[in-house]
Amino acid sequence: NDLQRGMDNSADVGDMLLPFEAAYKTRLFQDLCEDQCKLLREEESVTPREELVLPLSGIATRLYRPVMAEWAELLKATHAGTVLLRTVERYYKGVDVEGHLVAMVESCKLAKCRLPIPLLNGKGWITERVNQIRDFFTIRRVQGAAKSIIEIYENLELNPGGFDELHFIDQQTQGQLMEKSLDSISEKIVEATRFIQILTQKQMDCLSAFSKCKGLVNWLRKEVKELRELKTFVDIASIATSEGGDLDAGRISVLHTSCTGYAGLIYNLDHNAGFKEFMDACKPTFRALESDPNLPLKLLDTQRHLGWLDAVRQSQGNVTVTSFSQAEAINTRGVYTISVPQTDTEELPTLETCISLSILKQKDGKESVLDNQTYRIDNINDLQSKLVLVAGQRQQELKTAVDSFMEVFENVQRVANALVKHCTMGSTPYLKWRR
Repeated sequence: NDLQRGMDNSADVGDMLLPFEAAYKTRLFQDLCEDQCKLLREEESVTPREELVLPLSGIATRLYRPVMAEWAELLKATHAGTVLLRTVERYYKGVDVEGHLVAMVESCKLAKCRLPIPLLNGKGWITERVNQIRDFFTIRRVQGAAKSIIEIYENLELNPGGFDELHFIDQQTQGQLMEKSLDSISEKIVEATRFIQILTQKQMDCLSAFSKCKGLVNWLRKEVKELRELKTFVDIASIATSEGGDLDAGRISVLHTSCTGYAGLIYNLDHNAGFKEFMDACKPTFRALESDPNLPLKLLDTQRHLGWLDAVRQSQGNVTVTSFSQAEAINTRGVYTISVPQTDTEELPTLETCISLSILKQKDGKESVLDNQTYRIDNINDLQSKLVLVAGQRQQELKTAVDSFMEVFENVQRVANALVKHCTMGSTPYLKWRR
């Protein structure tokens, strides 16, 4: 009361007291007042070390009125949803948005600002805007993950139209997002944001690693077209690199683990897939990540050895050709020998010692045994394993050759097993048996 009696009697001063008191409780109104004071300092040429002194009437007309006008315009734009996101970023970041909006309505009523009737009646719109503003700041936080997902779908050449909501989120990197209005945040965008929001840092790193492996992904989709072929590739690669030691074996193991873990993203997304399908494809990868936290590092390691993998892939062709050539040679000129090895020891025969295979070669119209092409059962089993792996990928006539080899070898093993059994049971007539 004493303050009021000492004031200028102008209507502006009296009218500003109650709304100013209600609004000044908020940090937002204080920030607006501070911005206006900076302008007044410039107008009055007041240095930062000097105090800005205004009469109460000057405070009413040059500080309160412009700030309240901006305050009311911000409230109306927020209510309508037309407030720009750069304005939301500037004024609503880090504040109690609901509390500020309630204080804005109360102070604007006291100041008798012209406001839309729906704005003044009820708080339903406040809840809606609070949720949208919260979603906007969530969008700001998930930029990195959204960018990684966009890189992934671009690498996989998926339909760009299925990822519009991610483009909206990523537009902040070009400054475009900040020029959009609050009501441009659709429910689809919110849904995408919520999916990205729940991603852990490990899952985001997992997607980021995948986005960096475009070369590997494209190579796999071209050379190993589906998941079941990956297992065959790994098995043949293990054979092709069997002499490379632990290093090559480790690389093959890392390839199998990482590409199986990321198989949903590599193989389960066609070109028409959208964001929903992408989310579904992520689920098995994230489950694999829980079991193996080093999954992203393994994929990146596989990407680094892509040249080596390609060389292994080419060598698989050599393994295939060599294996089929051996099978055809065995089918046409192979001679199996089943016998009990004659040694000075009383050691009983085994399947491994009873079977041998020689390849005959035509020379001067006659067949002769080549000593360097004599196989023991370990060699035959190794050849059988290779043929099983590659048979399904070849032409029908080659598959027929493999079937013939398998049938003969199985019958040879059956006879050899019978011989071993008789010898083990003490049937001495068989100890010098040879066929």
